[in-house]
Amino acid sequence: MRTTLTLDDDLFMALNERARATGRSFKEVVNEALRRGLSEAAPRRVIVRPDARRGRPPDVT
Repeated sequence: MRTTLTLDDDLFMALNERARATGRSFKEVVNEALRRGLSEAAPRRVIVRPDARRGRPPDVT
């Protein structure tokens, strides 16, 4: 899909340098950076298990 992004100069230079250094296209480097950023920013689920003996969450203090 095509879209237009306005990048800060320093970000453009860093992405362009990475593309040159790795022999990949600018598009590939941008897609990889976005995927990594989005996966790190994904909300993490916290699972609270009830205490089997008392039927309530354990005290973690």
